[in-house]
Amino acid sequence: MAGIEIDGVNNKIDLDDDKDTSISANVDDTLLVEVGGNTLATITSTSVAINDGTTITTDDNTDTLSLIS
Repeated sequence: MAGIEIDGVNNKIDLDDDKDTSISANVDDTLLVEVGGNTLATITSTSVAINDGTTITTDDNTDTLSLIS
């Protein structure tokens, strides 16, 4: 593979040669981000689920994260 491959049958964009890093939308209104064969994130019109650790970094006292309910 020389670059990005688009799989129109499975609504998937493969980003590496072994096709285990991709972005796909094979379910209506749902975007999956897979890295190394593992689903890292699922994104819908109303939510984002991150399936692994998350790091948020800042180098000062700026309020960079807000949790609003």
